[in-house]
Amino acid sequence: MCKMKGANAHVVFYDDEKQGLPVKATINQKLEELVPGSERVLAPEKPDGDKTWCFAFTRADYERAEWLRLNHVVPLFEKGTMASGIWTMVTAAEVSKVSKRISTTMKLMQSMENSDSDEAENDLKISLRKYECHKTFLETLHKMDLHASSVKGDGNCMLWSVLAHDAGPVVREQMANMDSVDVLRKETSCLAALNRFESF
Repeated sequence: MCKMKGANAHVVFYDDEKQGLPVKATINQKLEELVPGSERVLAPEKPDGDKTWCFAFTRADYERAEWLRLNHVVPLFEKGTMASGIWTMVTAAEVSKVSKRISTTMKLMQSMENSDSDEAENDLKISLRKYECHKTFLETLHKMDLHASSVKGDGNCMLWSVLAHDAGPVVREQMANMDSVDVLRKETSCLAALNRFESF
């Protein structure tokens, strides 16, 4: 998909193998790490000067886990590609949004302390854990000068992430409907078919 858009692709796996800061790598570096000795090059790097899009692979609940359990993708924007004011605005806004969710959930849990609804209380605990992990995820990436922008977790997260990179870290009109996702899915299906044909 990135090749189709004229971009290099870098990835960050939010896995638990090292438990320090995750490592940003090219697609090919990650492929070589996961499949040592692999001769297939999926996405050759373009010369310096071409745009680079970065993606984080994480769990949908933002828990750190082994790479085989990473089931969600979000776009990452590098600090160096933004004006300082934009970086401060987008990072603060995302952390603030998640912090408000944590605060609201904790208040709801306090209001239900004397409730008999164990199921509702358990749901709130799960939500609280997800929001706390999401905040840790954001703050961890900020230490790497990367901003993670949220996208829908509807099975199209990779496509939403590509569209988000097309839009930039602030402009998000492309996220408004499924039409752009459907177009991109058709384009990538045609590209995959062409790649299969060329491999014979």
